[in-house]
Amino acid sequence: EIGQLAQTFNLMVEGLEAAYGHVRSYARTAGVSRRKEVRTLNTFQTYVPREVIEQATRDPKGILQGEERNVSVLFSHIHGFAEISEEIGDPEKLVSQLNRYFKAMVDVVTARKGIVDKYIDDAVMALFGHGERRRDDVLQSVHAGLDMIEAAERFNQEQKKHGRPEFPTSVGISYGVVTVGNIGCERKMGYTVIGDRVNLASRAQGMCKVYHQPIIFTGSVFLKLKEIERYQEKEKGGEAEEKAKDLMPCQMIDYVAVKGKRDAERIYTVNRNLAGTQKQAWSLHNAAMEEYYPNRNFSNAITLFSQVQKLLPGDRASATMIERCRRYEREPPGPEWGGYEVMKTK
Repeated sequence: EIGQLAQTFNLMVEGLEAAYGHVRSYARTAGVSRRKEVRTLNTFQTYVPREVIEQATRDPKGILQGEERNVSVLFSHIHGFAEISEEIGDPEKLVSQLNRYFKAMVDVVTARKGIVDKYIDDAVMALFGHGERRRDDVLQSVHAGLDMIEAAERFNQEQKKHGRPEFPTSVGISYGVVTVGNIGCERKMGYTVIGDRVNLASRAQGMCKVYHQPIIFTGSVFLKLKEIERYQEKEKGGEAEEKAKDLMPCQMIDYVAVKGKRDAERIYTVNRNLAGTQKQAWSLHNAAMEEYYPNRNFSNAITLFSQVQKLLPGDRASATMIERCRRYEREPPGPEWGGYEVMKTK
């Protein structure tokens, strides 16, 4: 009986060892599969937002459906990139420098809770509020734009230090309803947004060169910033006070109808902090814009814009408006004049 018991025990041990071997083999296989899954997910996240990958896993057919959302759209652009490419010459060096530049831009966007939607040649298109919606998405997009300008300045200092060409950068931002989704078909698709606000963000960026500004955003962004400001002013407590410090002064640059659109929109630039002289100049400029339109008092507007010139010699925005006001003094616009300029170029 003892012998039989010992034999049975030995058989049980052998069975347990075999089972343990199977468990270890399964665990090893599962671990390898999990690591492969994580690597694959991380790889795809460099091309597609994580939430899109998760949605595709849950509902493969549903990812082709679009959805309307209020999103802040940002475009950044390198001016004169064709000339920069020609100056660098070597394709390998060009790609290396461009990748370093794009990394700096992407780091800014992700730090501000946005995503990079795509690269368009030498431009970056980013979205804020595309997925999880936050009250301050628009504010974060404006901060991101300013951060990108600062990051580009640091990048350019490094380029200059090593005798390489600089990458002059400007940013345009718009906010409003867009269609978010995967555009394409089951065989080939791309996650992106489409709509009027996307085009306006691109046009705002293009106007940076016209108005000699590093960043321009549309009136929809300005109104949303004011809404956030009013909300924070109503809030009580230290946290609200800390958030209020994030808001920044804005300057109205012009009232324009971009190429291809009939409706006009105010455009603004922004700065985090204004020194005494610049703060006074921006206040005068904004007051002058009111005299220009809707008041149509071009003489008063010229007086105010001239004061801006004294405070900020060489200021391009006020100089442009002085020239325009003088033109309207010589040739007054008709009663149908809406105060806006029609842009002839993109």
